[in-house]
Amino acid sequence: IENLQEQLRDKEKQMSSLKERVKSLQADTTNTDTALTTLEEALAEKASLLDLKEHASSLASSGLKKDSRLKTLEIALEQKKEECVKMESQLKKAHEATLEARASPEMSDRIQHLEREIARYKDESSKAQAEVDRLLEILKEVENEKNDKDKKIAELER
Repeated sequence: IENLQEQLRDKEKQMSSLKERVKSLQADTTNTDTALTTLEEALAEKASLLDLKEHASSLASSGLKKDSRLKTLEIALEQKKEECVKMESQLKKAHEATLEARASPEMSDRIQHLEREIARYKDESSKAQAEVDRLLEILKEVENEKNDKDKKIAELER
């Protein structure tokens, strides 16, 4: 009987520990949800950058000597688009894992892994945004050069 009572006390301690763990996981889930929302917003912003590809294509067809530079921009934008698709997939996986974690405390290791992935993807997203910003600056430069050349051509035609 004493042995059973001891086992019962151990089980109660384990149950208490698991309850604390669940509380911790719920807090982590809230943090994960916030991170997911941030990533979703970043993905929405990235989607608007796809229109830049069409604009870059029209500049390339205008006959500028910067065709190779524009081609590089198009490729970079396409890569960013692919990165966004990959991030979206990872975001879905992370969201699904969060839902699983809410239902199963044993998934805590999986949650920690996904949280590390989310942090990594946030970092990658920041780097991708910086690259997009850099490419936008280059695109503005190319547009300005095109406008200057168009003005010079118009002046020469007069």
